[in-house]
Amino acid sequence: MASRRRKKKGSGKRRNPFVTMIQLCLLAGVMMVVFLFSLIISMRVATRATEVVVPRLIRVDMEQARDRLQAIGLGMTVAGEVYDASIPSGAVVSQIPTPGVRIKANGRVRVMVSLGGQHNPVPDLIGSTQRVARLMSQQSGYEIGHTSEIFLAGVGSDQIIRQVPNPGSTEVLTARVDVLVGKKRVQSYIMPDFRDLELNRVRSLIRKNGFESPKVNYTRGAGTTRGKVVRQYPEPGNMFKENDTIILEVAS
Repeated sequence: MASRRRKKKGSGKRRNPFVTMIQLCLLAGVMMVVFLFSLIISMRVATRATEVVVPRLIRVDMEQARDRLQAIGLGMTVAGEVYDASIPSGAVVSQIPTPGVRIKANGRVRVMVSLGGQHNPVPDLIGSTQRVARLMSQQSGYEIGHTSEIFLAGVGSDQIIRQVPNPGSTEVLTARVDVLVGKKRVQSYIMPDFRDLELNRVRSLIRKNGFESPKVNYTRGAGTTRGKVVRQYPEPGNMFKENDTIILEVAS
């Protein structure tokens, strides 16, 4: 009997505490994964619930399109206007985002609005100044768009030398005419030293080189011979441009 009791008593196995700890950690990990998965699904569902489908606005009047968007919690931004003979004036030509795309509520849809067909030809602005070109464009139902400048010899200052669209064109997308304006390149020179020279001689030198007559101021007590240059502006050695005014102080 004693031997049977010893066998029965010794037959029970003790659990390893490390194995139990590993099992608990695995169970906690599984529960954490399930929690994170449920959280992600909930967030996606919540986000999906705040999204709306962008309706098709092409060929719809701008005000009607605005009302449609407001009805589902969206706003509208007019990005610009274009000429399109196939779409009535005031209707939407294009939209971003495109129809069927889901966006967050309170978002905005950017649209381009039709100006209808353009019947007035593009005016010829080449050779005109910017001011005249602006007036000509307005009279023809256009406006000056992007303006670029280039320095060229032999062109009048602020004179338009190229335009896009070309003159006379009626197949245009916008009411804007981009122009390239020619600018007269202004030469720079180094100012010579006129001090202690006779005024008449200085005037002759300046005119001979194609510059405008200098502005003369007379001064007394300069300690030099009457009629000679005492000071000058720009000063000798400085850079000056051909349209700058030369000022001379002359002893009186």
